[in-house]
Amino acid sequence: MEIKLSIDTSGLESFNKIFNFSETISRERIDQLFDTPMYIQFVYDFGENIIELAQKDTWVDLFWEAYRLFESGSVNVTAEDPYKRNIIASVLWALEHREILPERTERLIANINGRRYLEKSLQYLPTSNIDINIKVNLLMFMNNAFVQNGQIYVDVAFASQLTDEQFDDLLAHEMHHFLKDYSGCQYPRAKQGYEDLAFSLFALENEGIADMCSFEGLSFIYEWLGFTEKGFMKVVLGNVTKYLRDYFEMVKTKLDQKESPLQLHQYLMENQIVHPLGYSMASEIENTLGHGELLSCVGKPIEFARKYVEAVSKNTGEILLDDDTFSGLENIYQNN
Repeated sequence: MEIKLSIDTSGLESFNKIFNFSETISRERIDQLFDTPMYIQFVYDFGENIIELAQKDTWVDLFWEAYRLFESGSVNVTAEDPYKRNIIASVLWALEHREILPERTERLIANINGRRYLEKSLQYLPTSNIDINIKVNLLMFMNNAFVQNGQIYVDVAFASQLTDEQFDDLLAHEMHHFLKDYSGCQYPRAKQGYEDLAFSLFALENEGIADMCSFEGLSFIYEWLGFTEKGFMKVVLGNVTKYLRDYFEMVKTKLDQKESPLQLHQYLMENQIVHPLGYSMASEIENTLGHGELLSCVGKPIEFARKYVEAVSKNTGEILLDDDTFSGLENIYQNN
């Protein structure tokens, strides 16, 4: 496998041009930022993940709010929604630290070109002989990084606040998502009525294995950024079996009652418990059954759950899901 890497800083350059403090900055100027090619592409890609942030005007309003806070000398970000709060916080940090941003950006670029994160990512992916082109986009958007439509987006303000090791972990996690598409992983479509169940199983496998590249170094960010209540991550990690036992009971209910109002994916997203739960499942599989058995689960959500149940049974004797339930899970997908 040959991996070719490119870094696009056009979004960052557009941001710096718009927020040129030798000129008057207005909401209209910020609107112009989101008419640049990179930001047009970014809003489209981000909006495919979070529909509430799929509109350009929403981003313009939040960037404008960040600028007004900066001008007033306030750091009091009052937005309750964690995504909106982290958009404002990212822009505000960038404006407050604009003098050191060039040096911080060069450090990030050096880390990306250093490719240390690739070794971590590839360790948890099946072998592939496909040559890959990777494009990393550096810009300001929110305290986040994500992969969408073959692009990796990194928020410069957020990444600038991480150590080199933490930034490598962040890249390793996102690269795992990116490279999985080139490892022959194709997720089947769920039958009507089972989309939420299938999405929750996907989330545990997708984030759980990717978190093997990053969780130990970056688990603090969920509380730091306000996506998880203070202290809750420790509670979940100390009670993993309980939370997964509750989740698997919901799975069985959903299989028995197709129209059940239970929201399984929402359960996993609340307080971001998908990360400690998925990571714990992946760790249990690797530590009990071996690294090869974990790799056999990549791109296979039901196999990921099955191997976890097998590992728990081997360690404690408890059977969290029986064969009949797994047979039911196999039937929630089309063309099975």
